Amino acid sequence: MSKFRSTALTLITLLILSTLIIAEPNPLAGKWEGKSSTGEIVKITFNTDNSVVLYRSEGGKIDGKVTPARFYFNFKLNKNANELDFTYEKKGVTINSIIEFIDKDNIKIGLSELSDYRPENFSGSESKQVWTLERKD
Repeated sequence: MSKFRSTALTLITLLILSTLIIAEPNPLAGKWEGKSSTGEIVKITFNTDNSVVLYRSEGGKIDGKVTPARFYFNFKLNKNANELDFTYEKKGVTINSIIEFIDKDNIKIGLSELSDYRPENFSGSESKQVWTLERKD
């Protein structure tokens, strides 16, 4: 009986630890494409390591050059709006933005102009630019 109890206790402990270790999947992970509120093509890849590769303008090129700007982001929910921060570590700049999950394959991101300000909504007076993106993978 004590061997059974010891095995059961070990299994229960392993089960509890495994549920604590398994992280919730990142709902942004993957490739997204769409347009900005200014009509610019936006392609963005959210990687599982929290890095972001961003391509803006036609075909991911500006003036004939591929423009991969690598950012690192943190994602956290707020009761009023979802928050998404893009941090460009080389320059020490963080762009505070808001995000709306329209459904699992469509999102809207409202970007601020100032690093210490976060838009409250997607209106032109609040968000410098709004990206409407669709999941592509």
